[in-house]
Amino acid sequence: CAGDATRFGTCFKPFLRVEDKSFIELAVLAMREYVDSFIFIYRDDQEKRFNVRSCLEDMLGKHGIKPICVIIPRPTSGPLDTLRAAFTHLAPDAPAIICDCDHAIQIGPLVKKAASMPHMEAVLATWPLDESDLKSWGVAAVLPDGL
Repeated sequence: CAGDATRFGTCFKPFLRVEDKSFIELAVLAMREYVDSFIFIYRDDQEKRFNVRSCLEDMLGKHGIKPICVIIPRPTSGPLDTLRAAFTHLAPDAPAIICDCDHAIQIGPLVKKAASMPHMEAVLATWPLDESDLKSWGVAAVLPDGL
């Protein structure tokens, strides 16, 4: 089931550690310079099983970050459905960066590009993937004709 980290023994994937930090700490710290607040969306069963809110507060509090937790009642049909749960916590035109818990992305270039294009409603980061990569990722692809 998506979101259950079955490849990792059904642990709570954001809390897996890479050296001395968790996946979620690495992702948040990579964006901290450009982001004012962080919203975390996860399920009620995950809160009960892994004490997520308290762990996030402990992990991120030491970096001066207060997490905003959105707990949804059950698994969703996919990432877009999950993301809809955060909309009530955002101003209608608030800028937002969406990132999975296990992707620590350097967003500086993306933020600068977005700032230079205020008329754009969305800016998407892209990177080259060969055909074998496309089979492993749920991604949108840019075809040779640019579509």
